[in-house]
Amino acid sequence: MSEEKSSPRAKAPRTPNKRAQPRDSAPLATGEPGFLTLSTEPQAQVFLGGQLLGETPLFKVNVPSGKHTLKLVDEEGRALKLTVEIKPGDTTSMRVPLEMLSRQ
Repeated sequence: MSEEKSSPRAKAPRTPNKRAQPRDSAPLATGEPGFLTLSTEPQAQVFLGGQLLGETPLFKVNVPSGKHTLKLVDEEGRALKLTVEIKPGDTTSMRVPLEMLSRQ
């Protein structure tokens, strides 16, 4: 006689893996986005949550509303950080000399 053993562990529905999102990614915004206009001296590449927004100067780039830390990479490859507050529906304009920013 063969006995069939039933598994005591019932299969639970799969839930999305919370670790699938990169660590430095920006949180998902649920509200209305805003815009960023940014000029730096000298030029720099601008990243938000690991995603390239473009190279300065940036004009009215669509950005989720909220407080963000941007990563700016200068021509020599040095990473700098800049905190910005983006308000829903508004344009945040900044002109920043890179020497004034903290190194990352």
